[in-house]
Amino acid sequence: MTTQAEALDRLIAAVEAGKATRTEIEEMAAAVFDLSVAAMNVGSAYAQDDLNAAKALHDALLPGWEWFVGPSNAKVYPYNGNPGVSWSGMADNPARAWLLAVLRAYRGTLV
Repeated sequence: MTTQAEALDRLIAAVEAGKATRTEIEEMAAAVFDLSVAAMNVGSAYAQDDLNAAKALHDALLPGWEWFVGPSNAKVYPYNGNPGVSWSGMADNPARAWLLAVLRAYRGTLV
């Protein structure tokens, strides 16, 4: 049986590689998250450079966390948390970079 963490690791690797289709990414996301809306937000951020979808996923998975998004990089970190604790992402577009940062940070919250 695949654990949530293992499924999330596969999703992160696929987003990093950037070669999967939107449908493949959404199927991988559905294996990680209970809500299909989260999977759709992952798909939109991945395939359509949809910053609104990346923000919606950020707010759902990391409520209250701070974020920074640049042209090809993003960083997320706990609000009023240790400034040395952050997760980042780099990609060919800002939404995918934010998606990577959010997925990595969420992975860090799993035991």
